[in-house]
Amino acid sequence: MAPPPSYSVAPDDRGRSRILSWGALGGIVVLAIGALVLVFPRSDLLTLLRGETDQSNRDLTVAYLRNIIRTEPKDLSLRLLLVEKLLGGGELTEARQALVDALPLARTTAAGLADWNRWDLAWWQAQLGQAIEGGKDADIRQAATELLARLKLAAQSINNAAQLFAAINTANVLASMLGSSQPALTQQIQSMQDALLTRLLSLPSASAQDLARGATLALAAGRLPLASDLFFAARRKTTAVDARLQFLKKGVQALLAAGDSRKAWQAALRETQPLPPGDGVWWYLAQLALGAGEPREAGVALRNVIAINADRAELAKTLSAEQLQLAWDIFAAAGDLNAALLVTEAALIAEPQSALWLERKAQMSEWAGKAPQALAAWLELLRRGASQRALDNVFRLSPMLYDDDALLAAWLALARQKQLSTEEVAKIISTYERLGSVEGALSFLRNLRGKSGSNPSSQWLSLEAQLLDRAGRPDEAIAILEQLRPNGLNLSEAMLLANLQLKKGSLPLALRALKSLDKARLTGPFNDAYWSLMADVAYESGERDTAQTALDQLIANGMPQAYQAERAIRLRIDANRVPEALQLAAQLYRRFPEDKIVYAWMDALSSQKSPVGLSSLMAALTQAHRRNLEASATFLERRGGLYAVLGNVADAKRDYIRALQIRPDNPSVRAAYFWLLIDQQDRNTLRKEIAQLSRNEQRNTVYNEVLTAAWQLLGEPRQALALMQTVSRTRANDFLWLMNYADVLDTADRQTAALRVRRHAWLLAQRAAARPADKEQAKNALLTQLRLAAEFAGGTDKARLWQGLGGLLKTSQTSGEPAQKQQAQELVGAWLLSEGRFDAAQRWLWQQHAARLAVPAYQELAVALAQNDKDALARLLDKANDRQANPLGPQDKLSALRALGRRDESASLGMEQGLKRAEGLDDEAQRALQDDLLATASRAGVQSRTRQDSALTRQDIKTSTHLVLTPKLKLTFDLTNSSNRTRDTNAIAATPARDREARAGIEAITPWGDLKAHALVRDALARVNGLYLQLTIQLNSHASLRMEAARNERSEESSAMALAGVRDRLGATLNLRASDRFDGQVYLGSNRFRTQTGAQLGNSVDAFATGNFYLRRDYPDIRIQSQLRRSVMRATGQPDAPTALLNPGGAVPGVGFFLGPSSTAWSNSIGFGLAQADPLASYSRAWRPWGEIGFETRQTLGERQTQSLLRLGVKGTVRGRDQLNLNLDIRPGTGGLSGAQGTRELRLQYDVYFDR
Repeated sequence: MAPPPSYSVAPDDRGRSRILSWGALGGIVVLAIGALVLVFPRSDLLTLLRGETDQSNRDLTVAYLRNIIRTEPKDLSLRLLLVEKLLGGGELTEARQALVDALPLARTTAAGLADWNRWDLAWWQAQLGQAIEGGKDADIRQAATELLARLKLAAQSINNAAQLFAAINTANVLASMLGSSQPALTQQIQSMQDALLTRLLSLPSASAQDLARGATLALAAGRLPLASDLFFAARRKTTAVDARLQFLKKGVQALLAAGDSRKAWQAALRETQPLPPGDGVWWYLAQLALGAGEPREAGVALRNVIAINADRAELAKTLSAEQLQLAWDIFAAAGDLNAALLVTEAALIAEPQSALWLERKAQMSEWAGKAPQALAAWLELLRRGASQRALDNVFRLSPMLYDDDALLAAWLALARQKQLSTEEVAKIISTYERLGSVEGALSFLRNLRGKSGSNPSSQWLSLEAQLLDRAGRPDEAIAILEQLRPNGLNLSEAMLLANLQLKKGSLPLALRALKSLDKARLTGPFNDAYWSLMADVAYESGERDTAQTALDQLIANGMPQAYQAERAIRLRIDANRVPEALQLAAQLYRRFPEDKIVYAWMDALSSQKSPVGLSSLMAALTQAHRRNLEASATFLERRGGLYAVLGNVADAKRDYIRALQIRPDNPSVRAAYFWLLIDQQDRNTLRKEIAQLSRNEQRNTVYNEVLTAAWQLLGEPRQALALMQTVSRTRANDFLWLMNYADVLDTADRQTAALRVRRHAWLLAQRAAARPADKEQAKNALLTQLRLAAEFAGGTDKARLWQGLGGLLKTSQTSGEPAQKQQAQELVGAWLLSEGRFDAAQRWLWQQHAARLAVPAYQELAVALAQNDKDALARLLDKANDRQANPLGPQDKLSALRALGRRDESASLGMEQGLKRAEGLDDEAQRALQDDLLATASRAGVQSRTRQDSALTRQDIKTSTHLVLTPKLKLTFDLTNSSNRTRDTNAIAATPARDREARAGIEAITPWGDLKAHALVRDALARVNGLYLQLTIQLNSHASLRMEAARNERSEESSAMALAGVRDRLGATLNLRASDRFDGQVYLGSNRFRTQTGAQLGNSVDAFATGNFYLRRDYPDIRIQSQLRRSVMRATGQPDAPTALLNPGGAVPGVGFFLGPSSTAWSNSIGFGLAQADPLASYSRAWRPWGEIGFETRQTLGERQTQSLLRLGVKGTVRGRDQLNLNLDIRPGTGGLSGAQGTRELRLQYDVYFDR
């Protein structure tokens, strides 16, 4: 049986049975709530519910609220109250659900949504707290993230400071809850706080207190720049002066705490502007600027409270000691010296006995440029305490200000402190002297002597003597120094006594005084003054050894003057120690680049027997000094003389010219200059110089010989004779002069008189050789006989003279005179060349080269030209370009350049020679120059030629271009278009429709000779390709060989060959030139003929010999020519079918239609101006006609036919330098189809030269 139920109602009895069931209990609760609703109004009920905090009634409250919400579903406050109660009970899930249920209703109004957001934020705070208690990182991060997002959202709607600070507090709570467990979230919270504080700056409703509160929060968070901005904003919100200053200082302190003093100063300056002058804030700004390292800005700020014209006494009253110190620091640092000095003076008014401010005044005064005021301040300090600093500054400033009173006060103060040295005493004496108190100085010295007792120091006597000397009391000074001399003088005493004796005019006593120097007391550095004075006094006294010793000491160890250096050189020259003088001059010029040293050096050079070392002298000269010397006529004259002795003619010439420009009235210099011009063969300059001489000057006997030689060089032998005849009686026994006289007579076309004079000179030379007065006369007699041997000596005499020349050679080998050796060698070479023995001459030249002896360049050139030795010619030209080498004459250079094919260089040199000569080049030289210019000039030309024989008329139009690529390489292009017309249809029935030819080639100068190579294409009866080669070799100066080879070239053997034939040819031509009047050519060649379509016709061998005799070479040149020609023809072939076009019958013609028989021809002609006949080989500026007339006799198959020949032409320039050639040529026939009438040719050619 079950136990009976218990009816106990004890509170602690959990096992008791309830009196009422759960349904009865729920009904009672509903009735109770309904009763409450009916009894209490709604607002009172909510107040009671909201204020209910008893946990025991929480369930009843929640239940009650839920029932009310059911009756009032649109009431948001009830729902939010339910959330609050649920959160208070920790029922977060139910609270979250309540918030979710209330959200739609909250969104209907902005206020409702704001209340909902607040409780939503509270819910997430509670959620975060619960997550933190549970230690769940994921929940913590989620809650914190959600909470932070809601805080940021709430911050966006903040519009007053209270809301902003509330948000900041909430963020602080959140940060405190998170602690350091979530650094990333904590950093985001801090950033949001910074953003909220920054937003505070833009809130219009924020008060100064709000801004200050925000600044405090920023300081706490370590946001110093933000705190500064908030303090400055708070300053702008208030008008109270003290508050504004405090806020300013707090803002500045925040920036200073950030470590940016410059930014703090700039911010303070910005915040306080505009600030009226006199405001006390300027002191604060000045301090900030000074701390920011801007002393100048600090000074500018301080100027607003301390005016530049402020009264010093007023400043002393108004400014405190601290302000004065600060103002001085700022103005001194800013470099505002005047303001610092103003503050210093105000401070001295406030503190008159302050040594510190007095020293500052001295410093500022000096720095401000008020040195006298500074010196006065230092003197005042010196009087007060004689500090070392004050003493040093008085010593420093007083000489600068020439204040000897202050300097003397300093010296006397120093004298009271210590025992003075000799130098210091000397300075005190000098100070007394500048003050004009000689007696005061003497008194000071005598007091020093008195202090030294009965044995006064000699130093004070010496100083006294020096003082007496300066005071104009030399006798007393000498007396004192003479007392000291027996025991030996020191350096200054000896110098002083010597100078005093010199003033009295006693050189010996002065030298004695200098020698009285106690050498043991001569210590320390070398004394230039003593040795200089010793050298001068000894030199003037005539004691040269002593002078040289002193000068050597001075040069070796001291700083001599230029005149002393010159004396040292000349003393050695006088002592015949020339090498030492030269060496010393070279050393001393580096120290004394002056005229005196140079002239002494040149005198030393002149003292040598064979002057050497001039190049070293010139190399040692500095550029500036050399320019100055070369502007001096004296230097130029002396150097020109040395150059002349050394054989450096070009430099001597230059110096003489300059000397004459400076001193034109010096006959000896002018005569020497004329001799130089004669040696150089400078005709143009020589002619100009002679023209500048007046008639009286020309009569001067100094000019007699040189003018004689000059007129000879200038081609004025009559002028030379006029001068020589004036002295002919006095020079009648001088065979050397007579040789020259004979040369002048010969040049003046008085050969008979010249022969008589040479015979007389020959006899005089023989007499002198038989009984010579001395060796020099014997040598000159031998040289004269050697020159005249070709005319007057027989075989025996020549042998004797040859032996004499051998003896002269032996003598020259042992002689030390290079000129004699050179003269003998030149005579040998000239003798061999005059005898025509070129091989022997070359061997002699080789011997001279092997012995490393100089050889005349003209002799080497003559041998090289005779043997066509191009290597030797090139070597001679290279040597000629060296000024130190034996030079070639211009004409010799031209010959060598042309022989080597260096036409561009020969053209330049020829043009240069032509410009130098007033009369221009002669015809032969002009023609050679034109040849050079043509060879190096590019050209383009057009030619029209009409050629007519008995059967055919042909008209050619030819265009050509020659392009010079280098001086030795030329490109050529030719294009010819021929128009043929038959004159006799019985001879030639028809002609090809076209006849065109194109050529391209090169012309080059090679080591083997002149090469021409052309490739051609001809289109007439058929198209043929051809080639032409030519090589010209210069065998020697009198012979050249030209070799030719041609393939498929045009043949003029007959009219038919000209139209339809071609030929291959090999030939060689030998050109010989026996002399200027005779030359000739020999030719031998072989030809092979065929038609243009390739049918063989035959071959031939040709030979001719030509001889030319020139009556004159200059234009109009006249030539007589005779020529013998032989042609052996073998017509063994047969023409082909295409040649039937030419045959009148229309059948294939026979070979005789193309080739004629063998023949022999002899022609003779005479012509003038024929050098102009070749349009490409000559050039003429003037219009020059030319012509040739003659006859030819031809023998063919036993028949003899004589015909005349005629050539006429003219050429000249048009349109500036273009060349036009026009000529008519009538020649005998060749024996073929051209018939007896021969050929007639009219040619017009126009050439344009565009490179020269």
